[in-house]
Amino acid sequence: MNITGIARENFEEAGLPLKNTIELTTKNEYTIPDIWGLKVGRKFLDTGEIESHFEEQQFFEIRKRATLLEYPHTVILMEQDFAERKVIDYYVIYDIKESSKYKPTIVNEYVDNIILGTGEYKCEYEILLSCGDATRRLVIPVRTINMPMYDFITGIEDEIEDVMDRSSEENIFSNIIIDTGDYFLLDMFDEYGRTYKVEITGVYDFIKMIVSIRQIRCEFFPYEKK
Repeated sequence: MNITGIARENFEEAGLPLKNTIELTTKNEYTIPDIWGLKVGRKFLDTGEIESHFEEQQFFEIRKRATLLEYPHTVILMEQDFAERKVIDYYVIYDIKESSKYKPTIVNEYVDNIILGTGEYKCEYEILLSCGDATRRLVIPVRTINMPMYDFITGIEDEIEDVMDRSSEENIFSNIIIDTGDYFLLDMFDEYGRTYKVEITGVYDFIKMIVSIRQIRCEFFPYEKK
């Protein structure tokens, strides 16, 4: 799926070699991050050496005139006999236009438990997950004539259990939870927009990461009259 990154600063107006808008791709419509970090360079702390994705002067201009996120960590360099080096990676951050975080919570429309014969509701519920410094927003589409949001919430545990028991092919969560054959993984995103995989060994591992659920779409569509 194609998504759009919007820079938090006007790089082009500042004359920096960075675009204000970039096009990215994701695995599918269920895996959309809130942000994406573009790594612009790296500093080796032991020598002060700079490794840039741009010309040296351009990188120093970016460091001076743009807001950078710093990621200090240790890397292993295979070309240097697997030597360990302490580094700082520098990122500029783009907000993802298609992220559900920008969709308002719908409060003036909801599904009742009255059985309808005149049409159906098309809803979307956003589930926000958190695990350490990583997060993930899941947008779950639901079509129903009489299933309120509460019933959707109470059924999440059963839906996850079906996926982990490998007993459901139609379950929406099967597009989200990765079955490796030996165990299950869930893609999360860290504060730099990088993918961070979380291992799930049971239903509770997923449930405990839920920090909010909200309705971001609820539309009624009447059946066509014959």
